[in-house]
Amino acid sequence: MSFAPFPGVNGATVEQSLEAARAFLAAGDHGAVIVEPILGRGGCVVPPYGFLEELRALCTQSGALLICDEVWTGCGRAGTMALSLTQSLLPDMICLGKALGGGFPISACIGRESAMSGWGRLGGTAVHTATHFGLPLGCTVALTALDMLAEDDLFARAETIGTWFMLELREALVGLGVRRIDGRGLMIGVELEGGAARALAVSRRVLASGWIVLTGGADGATLTLTPALTISQDLLEAFVATLAKALRNEKW
Repeated sequence: MSFAPFPGVNGATVEQSLEAARAFLAAGDHGAVIVEPILGRGGCVVPPYGFLEELRALCTQSGALLICDEVWTGCGRAGTMALSLTQSLLPDMICLGKALGGGFPISACIGRESAMSGWGRLGGTAVHTATHFGLPLGCTVALTALDMLAEDDLFARAETIGTWFMLELREALVGLGVRRIDGRGLMIGVELEGGAARALAVSRRVLASGWIVLTGGADGATLTLTPALTISQDLLEAFVATLAKALRNEKW
C-alpha cells in the first residue's frame, strides 16, 4: 500500500499528487487507487475540479481500478447521491455508508460489471465474510433512508443551505484567526490558525454551549462541520454566532 499526497494538504499541488500516483501505478504492483472526492477526516479539503478525472485517466492507462470512497460525501452530504458521478468520470467502484442507514450501521459497494464480475467465480459469495451481510433490517432501513432523501429532495437542500452556511461562516469569522473555510453541501471544514491545540480548545468551548464539533485535518487544526441534512437555518445561524463568540473571546 502506498499513499500519494492529496491536493491542498500540506501545500501539495494537483501535479504532485498525480505524479506520485503515476509513479506508484507504473511500478505495476498496485491494482487499485482509493480516493475521497472530498478529503473528509483530513479536514474537508476539496480538490480542484478535474483532479478526479485525471486520476481516472491514470487508472485506465495502467489497468488499475478507481475506487471512490463516498462514505462521507455520499447520500446527500455533499449535495448529491455520489459526488464523483458529477465530475465527468465513472469510477470502477463506489463505497457508501454512514448516512446510507440514517444512523443504522450498514454499508454498500457499487461497481461496474467488469469490476464486480470477480465475485462470479465464487458463486456470488464474498471472500471476506461477516456475520451480518445482507441483514434484512439494515437493508430495509437503507431503502427507507434512500426514499426519504429523494422524496424530501435533501440532495438539493444540502447544496443550497450548505452554500449559504459557508458564506455565513466566512462573513462572521473574518479576522478571528481562521485560515480556510471550504467544503461542499453540508460537509464544511473551518481550518484555524494556532494548530491542533487551539482547534481542540475551541471545540470544547463550543461543546460547552451545546454544539458537537469534531476536529480533523492533517495537523488536527480543522473543525469539521457535518450537520443533519434536515437542520434548520435558525440553528445554523445560532451556531455561527456561537463559533464566532468562541473565537472572539479567547487568548491564543
